[in-house]
Amino acid sequence: MIAAGGGVIVSTASVLAHTAAPAAAVYSATKAGLLGFTRSAALELAPHGIRVLTVSPGDIDTPSSVAPPSPPDQRAVRTPAAGRRGHPEEIGAVVRFLLSADAGYLTGTDILVDGGFLLS
Repeated sequence: MIAAGGGVIVSTASVLAHTAAPAAAVYSATKAGLLGFTRSAALELAPHGIRVLTVSPGDIDTPSSVAPPSPPDQRAVRTPAAGRRGHPEEIGAVVRFLLSADAGYLTGTDILVDGGFLLS
């Protein structure tokens, strides 16, 4: 990317980088570490025209996603403000935006795509 004069790196973190969940300590820690890496890499690579970002999805409805564990009142399985699970296409749309020139002034940040999960 440096030789090409720039580019964009978008990594996938998780809403769990921002909050705790039962039985997810290692997962949450690695995703939070990715946020720190993103900020540092953004500083190091900005002079080369390279932007570095993360997207943190909430609960996304995919064939491999697991049904929420019981009991339903656990913090990890609270219902997002949107009242539904997200769709993969919604994450893709955000990534597409981040890769575009329209997001040219964004770097070193994390975009939450969680349907308001952290608000509820």
